[in-house]
Amino acid sequence: MKKREKYDVLAGILAFIVAVNILLYFYDAKEIVSSIGIENTYIVIFIMAVIGGLSALTGAALFTTITTFAAGGAEPLILALAGGAGIFISDTIFYFLALHGRRSVPDDWDKILNKIENRIEKYPKWMVLTGMYIYIGFTPLPNDVLMIVLVIAGYTYKNIMWVLLAGSFTIAMVTAYLEHIILGMI
Repeated sequence: MKKREKYDVLAGILAFIVAVNILLYFYDAKEIVSSIGIENTYIVIFIMAVIGGLSALTGAALFTTITTFAAGGAEPLILALAGGAGIFISDTIFYFLALHGRRSVPDDWDKILNKIENRIEKYPKWMVLTGMYIYIGFTPLPNDVLMIVLVIAGYTYKNIMWVLLAGSFTIAMVTAYLEHIILGMI
């Protein structure tokens, strides 16, 4: 990809994030959901999650949109299913991109990558997978960093797929129900 095209993609992502945040600032959640339509909110969440997932740049916009749609009357469980499926697909794509990138890393990086791999291999597999679930399912941190680390550590997609799926649905569920939890406390 040419340097100019990379900046265009980045500018597009940033413009999308700014537009979503401006929309959420000026309009009430119920107005947004009613103008989009309840059924369309689930499609919007799914597409946002697939395109952006929980990457470093778009995670905040996804969380905000899920919470806004839930506050606007969309069913949190369906939002969680749509968002979780999208996050899972996005992270799966990123895993395979990281896997391809790992294969094309210059030889002089091998020392650093082997050090990371050896450090992670010190922990039992169940502990790494439990940590992965907690990270994906309960933190708003970007999953792309975790996918890179798992690829470096030699975890196959078959090893992480179910944990990735469970964590993706968990974070979307927590986010979708966050509005109900907060309103219940007030």
